[in-house]
Amino acid sequence: MTDILSQSVWVWLTTHGARVLLILLVAVLIYRIIQAIIGRIRRVIEVGTLEHRKQAVTLIGICQSASFVVIVLVASLMLLTELGLDITPLIAGASIVGLAISLGAQTF
Repeated sequence: MTDILSQSVWVWLTTHGARVLLILLVAVLIYRIIQAIIGRIRRVIEVGTLEHRKQAVTLIGICQSASFVVIVLVASLMLLTELGLDITPLIAGASIVGLAISLGAQTF
């Protein structure tokens, strides 16, 4: 019994476990690349006027936050799929929430 269990755990680790690790590594790599690009943009913008620098700092903060959220969401959905969970209801729910937010934003 333990031989069958250890063999099935080994098979899972070599297939799904490797994919989970790859998803996490690629997500971290993409995040670091985006941070490096944003850092270069920040250094280039330092030569502008004070007003332009303030605007750039605001936009850079938004870009950093948005990129982090997108990377985490995509990686999480990929991990859930790799673990055998159906993400279709999550995507449908997120679509409905996005539609509600966009319709609600029109009234402002």
